[in-house]
Amino acid sequence: MKKNIFFSLTFWFFSCCCWLIANFLATAQDSHRAYTVQFDKPQISFTTLIQTFKQKQPDIENGKFGWLYLSNLAVRYDKADQEGMDKRFKNGGEVWFVPHDVMLGNIDFDETYWLVLRNMHFQGLLKIGSSKNLKVIFKDCVFEKGFKMNATQANFMRFEGCKFLNGFMYQYNTLSEDITFEHCKFSINVLVKDSKKYSVFNRYDIENHLFELLNKTEPFDLNFRHCTFSVPPTSQHLPKYHVNITQSNFKNLRFDSTQIHTNINLSATTIENEFQFEDGLLDGKIIIDAFSINPQNARLQWSILEGHKISVFDAKHQLLNGKSTIRTEKLYNRLIGCYSTFYQVFKSQGNRFYANRAYVEWKNVETNYLRYSFEQETNAQIYFILLMNIFLRDFCSYGTDPLQSIYLSVVVILLFASFYFLFPPPMSPHRLRRKDLIMNWLQLSKEKIILQQHPKLALLVYSTAKGLAYIFFLLLRILDALALSLNVFSTLGFGELPINGAVRYLTILEGFVGWFLLSIFSVCLISQVIQ
Repeated sequence: MKKNIFFSLTFWFFSCCCWLIANFLATAQDSHRAYTVQFDKPQISFTTLIQTFKQKQPDIENGKFGWLYLSNLAVRYDKADQEGMDKRFKNGGEVWFVPHDVMLGNIDFDETYWLVLRNMHFQGLLKIGSSKNLKVIFKDCVFEKGFKMNATQANFMRFEGCKFLNGFMYQYNTLSEDITFEHCKFSINVLVKDSKKYSVFNRYDIENHLFELLNKTEPFDLNFRHCTFSVPPTSQHLPKYHVNITQSNFKNLRFDSTQIHTNINLSATTIENEFQFEDGLLDGKIIIDAFSINPQNARLQWSILEGHKISVFDAKHQLLNGKSTIRTEKLYNRLIGCYSTFYQVFKSQGNRFYANRAYVEWKNVETNYLRYSFEQETNAQIYFILLMNIFLRDFCSYGTDPLQSIYLSVVVILLFASFYFLFPPPMSPHRLRRKDLIMNWLQLSKEKIILQQHPKLALLVYSTAKGLAYIFFLLLRILDALALSLNVFSTLGFGELPINGAVRYLTILEGFVGWFLLSIFSVCLISQVIQ
């Protein structure tokens, strides 16, 4: 009896689970279906297209369908567009809300006229695929769930004052002119997840991306002017939240007054003409492995790129930069190659100031790699090169700053001068005679002249004169120490030195140090003059 009850309960529980799973799958399958709008004729106007976007569809509202799907249409410009869309684009108007995910497939846009949209708020995803002749300008538009475009032929795309709240994706399209973003903002809220079971964006790409553009067809222009990319610092390390413009071809790529608060990946990208990155900000890293540009036409500011922002990916897809521990020669060569790219840009343009700053950071990477190599393998040659790198870094910034070597030379001269002051060499006979004459004259004045007439005044005058005399000789002693130090520093030797004691050997040591530092300074100065 108990056994029968147990099997009955088990069968009942199993049946309920199967029913729930089947119902869930049926609902999910139904919710991923597209609600397709039927038109009387295959050709519609721009205005009709946008009105269809705005219209609320009850079947989508109640969850029966997943998104609005428009396909196999020819969209043409007519008089209604001139009175409606064009006028609205020029003069503005109220915000139009699009409540659904919208997917455009196989749309034939007008070959002559542009699609101009202003003050559109897409609360769902806007996806354009397998279409042609697209010429579009979005102005003051908001894309809550992102913008996606693939397998589409377009002439140009312009975005002015738009907000992409859940990313932008462009893949496998053909474009003849340019994509331009002006005063646009790109962001992703990493804490908010889509509560709906459907989303073309999530289904196609599994997860959202901040900005991803892939172009392997004919090169075009990509421009960013006064744009902002924002990602929380805790999520900047994730590749999907990078500005990914990889494995692509461009005529020109410009970042003008653009702030990027995340990493930017330009790996394996080729730019035929101009690469511009000026008057902006980069909080994250820049990945430029196998990045190819025209050095003569690059417009860069090293102040945006410096600070060990140049990085590469390792085998585990972890970012490595100059501050990281580079463990393999392969990664070291790749990272150095990235620095060489920017160094050649500044050098070919005659910008020695930026070239020197890029070179210093480049050499710091080399010094860190030498230090790690020596820790792994004790080698006298590596150790010597490491010491020379450290010395050149501190003395003259790897030969790029002769003035820094002068500062260090002054420190050395003052250091040795302090020893000569504390342990002075014997005073010259001429100086000794003059000192004796002054002190004897003071004593004589006190005893035979001043003291007899005015005793109190004589004592004050004598004390003051004697104090001034000591100060005078103290200054002479300081000047002698500095003069000796400067003379020894700038001269290799005097033959038989007229100095005895420990000071004699200090002068020999300073002479060698001075010869060495002045030689390095000369080489550094000549190198900068030649460049």
